[in-house]
Amino acid sequence: MQTKSIVMKKRHQDAQSHELHQATVGHGMSTVFERFEAQQPQCGTCRKGLSCQLCSDGPCRISAKAPLGVCGANGDVIVARNLLQLAAIGTAANTYQCRNLANTLKAIGEGRSPLKIRDEGKLQRMCQGLGWDHTRPVSELAVQFADFMLSEIGKQDNEPMTLMDLFAVDKRKEVWKEKGLYAGSPSAEVLTALTKCMTNISNDPIDLMNTALRLGLANEYVGLWGITVIQDILLGTPELVKGAANIGCLDPGTVNIVSNGHQPVFA
Repeated sequence: MQTKSIVMKKRHQDAQSHELHQATVGHGMSTVFERFEAQQPQCGTCRKGLSCQLCSDGPCRISAKAPLGVCGANGDVIVARNLLQLAAIGTAANTYQCRNLANTLKAIGEGRSPLKIRDEGKLQRMCQGLGWDHTRPVSELAVQFADFMLSEIGKQDNEPMTLMDLFAVDKRKEVWKEKGLYAGSPSAEVLTALTKCMTNISNDPIDLMNTALRLGLANEYVGLWGITVIQDILLGTPELVKGAANIGCLDPGTVNIVSNGHQPVFA
């Protein structure tokens, strides 16, 4: 129950959050704290990553009594497969966001969106870094850069990512190529990773972990890089400012809108 006590302690660290929590519970609603407590005690096998529900023969739980799953996978394989599945979901989610942003940037460049580009200079610098003529009209650069990002997302696994070729450290690239970690596009890597999670496709935990590392590189050099750059282009590169935070930023005299950081173009 140590985890529960930690969560209970964190709940009361901030006076404003505690006040809001008390009001929420007082209105008969649950929060993450109540829902967490309702799940106790959580499954110790699952917490160790030693349970598997990837096929209809499961769920399987690895223990001294049952060291192998129905498919024959041992604990090392099951832990690695579970981790790889999580890595694939995270990579897919970031790539999905990057794709949405690239499509938004393209729509702006083609005049199909009322949104405006807030940081034209960053778009020009990115295009210059890719070796393009960055003095062309911003609308043309927006379409070209968006098409480039969409191409990076959808490349086949035998086509190295241009962004990794350009921006990764040379010594790191040598190691990645030597170890078979030089990733393809996130779409191709996710496709491969989820297939390896299936029963008896890959029963080598080292191979599964290496596949997770490839996902991380694909995610970083396309998904996360693309998200950061395109959001700066669309919304303006952020600067450090002083401002209100926490519940104190809410104004009772106005309509307060909470933005979703993962999909800022939703608004």
